[in-house]
Amino acid sequence: MGLMTHVALGVPLEGPPALDPNIVANQRFRADASPGKVNLAVGTNVGADGKPWSQAVAYPAALAALVQSVGTACGSYNAPDLPRLAAAKKFVCDMIDLPAPVRARTVVSWATGGGSGALNRATAFIRAQHPRGERGDGERDDGERGEYDAMVVQADSWPGYRSVAYGSALPFEQCPLDFSEIPARGLIVAQTIHNGTGRLVDDAVWRAMGTQFAARDRALIVDFPYAGFDHSDRPYREAMHASASAIHALVDAGTPVIVAFGPTKVFNTFAYRPGGAAIVICRTGDEAAAADARMKRIERGSTGFIDAVTLALVHAMADNPDGLRADHAAILARLAETAHDWRRHAAGSPLERYFTSAFGGLFRIVPVKPGAIDRLAAQHIHAVDASTASNPRIRINTMGLPHGRAAEIAAAVAAEVV
Repeated sequence: MGLMTHVALGVPLEGPPALDPNIVANQRFRADASPGKVNLAVGTNVGADGKPWSQAVAYPAALAALVQSVGTACGSYNAPDLPRLAAAKKFVCDMIDLPAPVRARTVVSWATGGGSGALNRATAFIRAQHPRGERGDGERDDGERGEYDAMVVQADSWPGYRSVAYGSALPFEQCPLDFSEIPARGLIVAQTIHNGTGRLVDDAVWRAMGTQFAARDRALIVDFPYAGFDHSDRPYREAMHASASAIHALVDAGTPVIVAFGPTKVFNTFAYRPGGAAIVICRTGDEAAAADARMKRIERGSTGFIDAVTLALVHAMADNPDGLRADHAAILARLAETAHDWRRHAAGSPLERYFTSAFGGLFRIVPVKPGAIDRLAAQHIHAVDASTASNPRIRINTMGLPHGRAAEIAAAVAAEVV
């Protein structure tokens, strides 16, 4: 008894855990009794047609069908449905517009937990091949930190990345948003649309990164939760191809790439949270065979099966791909509409620069005057506090702008931006 230290389950965190500022914003919104309140923390307001952000249609239909036979379709009773899994692979490869020769050497693995689950699956896949103290080239490291013994993301990224790193026992580090400096070590998670500010990184940067990572035979995770959101004003297929251009640049350079594909935002399935796909884009057939075998072993560690809502998404991809694409296209149209509203009503103000071709996706982080959060809340407009110690900032979900009140709300926000 004298040897007990009482730390097995109670090792303290470094610093007090902070309440997620997104939760704070939503709590403030719910407490607001005004019927005209606006939530810029999430995208729930109506468009020109008077309807909320388009809800998924094709996916819930597949889920409803599964519910009728959930005992035999899901959990440990679910045998792998190889034809549907193959069809779902085709669907996600279509989403990133991979050419046929590349698809032939691509491995897709489904994981619970949306895009975060896909990111965790990708992290586990890489780290399983490179244990602590071993470099990516197979040589021994200094014994303290291996090639992938940290998670590195761009500055101002989605706060959840820190939790993903913590869950994988990885130190969390940040690099410049434009990748002007790439750490020599660490598992890099890159975002085609910066998940926080909406900033887009030029394709020339992706090509330069691809050359560096290929030369070192170093794996790169690309977080891809916003397919098409950076080019929502274009025709659907054109938008999808342009959105995947960063991935194409990396693959063409010979980079070992794993795409963490998140379905929640592209199909607006927030009510269900289906799992995401880790898409391992290999460079040779032999590499793909080894990757497939390793991924199956990792999947087996989570019983080898996927949950009901993720299985339903796989079924929808296989049985109703056109329906899912129609859902996605409707969301892109709504995003293009709201981006137009922001640009129109922010014209001539400092807010305008955040709705140029240099930005895309759902979110923007903008610098504001001190006290902006409270002044906006007094007008029943609620945004996320994204301030640093010295710079007051807010984060807005662009889809939170109600079309019928766009001029009023955009003007109120623009008045606070510096």
